[in-house]
Amino acid sequence: MPGFENKDRIALYTHLRAFESDFDKSQSQIRAICSAWSAAALAAVVLTVTSANTPPAGMASGPLASRTETLADLRSLICIVGSAGVLAFWFIDQRIYQRLLHSVFGYGLYTEFKNPDLPQVRSALYIANLDVTDGLGWFYRVQFAVFLIIAFVLVLLDGAFTWPPNFNLIALKQPVVPITIVHSVFVVCGMIYASRWPSLRGLIKDLYPDLEGALPPRRRDGREQPVNLAKRDVWLARVRAHPVPPETP
Repeated sequence: MPGFENKDRIALYTHLRAFESDFDKSQSQIRAICSAWSAAALAAVVLTVTSANTPPAGMASGPLASRTETLADLRSLICIVGSAGVLAFWFIDQRIYQRLLHSVFGYGLYTEFKNPDLPQVRSALYIANLDVTDGLGWFYRVQFAVFLIIAFVLVLLDGAFTWPPNFNLIALKQPVVPITIVHSVFVVCGMIYASRWPSLRGLIKDLYPDLEGALPPRRRDGREQPVNLAKRDVWLARVRAHPVPPETP
């Protein structure tokens, strides 16, 4: 950090953790709210299933069939709304706050790379975990897809959807079938869209190309190319070379 006195350099480096902590807390809150959202949607699905299987006593067959079909349609709509809510939280978390966190973490990583005498905390974290962007997305992927699985299983149990699919007009008279098909398309498109969101390594490549060239490889199974193994060894040597603070007597 040319132009900075050592105390200012340390203060700036230390202050980066405050930004990271703020974004971490925001993401934790978003994930907690998303979990509550999924739980509420699942409870609503259970309520509709229970209501469909416990009709009022003495109801005629015609109104009973209409009631059952309406509850099935409502259940499918709840499932698709549940997936939509998870995607919204996923977008806010990974597409906005995660990128903000990446910008701070990436800058801290670059600072350590250019200043080997600074504590190599982020460098050690990166070599231990590499780019965890895709792994974090599984928190939302599971919830995003589970509503489709529930909707599809319940439709199969109701007998409204046969295999191979029957797309004739008689089958499509039941709205639950096209709703489930739309839900399937929505989930597939959402998964593809989310897979294209930028990662930490992509941000580093755009902002700090010299750091990106020195990053250790993603694979750790011993089958990397020699040049990648060399990068990993250099990275590890830099992390290990940093002196450990002395123990307090």
